Amino acid sequence: MTHVARARKKSAKFIVVNVYGTHSVEATDDDYIVRPGTNVALACALTHVLFRDSFADRDYLAIFAADAQEFEAHLADKNPEWTEAITGILAQRIADFTHLYGR
Repeated sequence: MTHVARARKKSAKFIVVNVYGTHSVEATDDDYIVRPGTNVALACALTHVLFRDSFADRDYLAIFAADAQEFEAHLADKNPEWTEAITGILAQRIADFTHLYGR
């Protein structure tokens, strides 16, 4: 938590993704409590939004990632609305979280 306190002084946010509340969740700026086993669905939606809303560094991916275009195509239908039904997290919260992360 010392690192978190230092980072917060520089405007960082402490966000936790977990399947249940913990002591860390009590200290967060925001938390995303997902249904057990659905964290990968959340990761898919976050990545979908990063691609969709131009946060992804496609030049970097073209050099260092295998089949980045295929990966993006695979995620095309893994949007926040799809993920909401799986994780229990509202689609708008997923998009807002991704925009915060992307910035």
